[in-house]
Amino acid sequence: MTSLDQQLIAVLQEFFHRDAFEFPPDTFLKDLPGWDSIAHVKLMRILETEFNVRFSVRDMVRMTTIDEIRRILESRLSNAR
Repeated sequence: MTSLDQQLIAVLQEFFHRDAFEFPPDTFLKDLPGWDSIAHVKLMRILETEFNVRFSVRDMVRMTTIDEIRRILESRLSNAR
């Protein structure tokens, strides 16, 4: 597990109030308890702050699984270097 994966899991655990929950890569956000469009926007903003990146609207729409979030984060972080 990379440091990005560890940091992402930590953010997700805090956001969903689920300590030690694994969040498999193929997890769809819509399948998590309490998920709705407002939660989606809140999570995107938290991720932007935590990782010091900016997502486009297109990115946010594509971020429906844990794996897609990780891929887009990797892309944004590599573009920032």
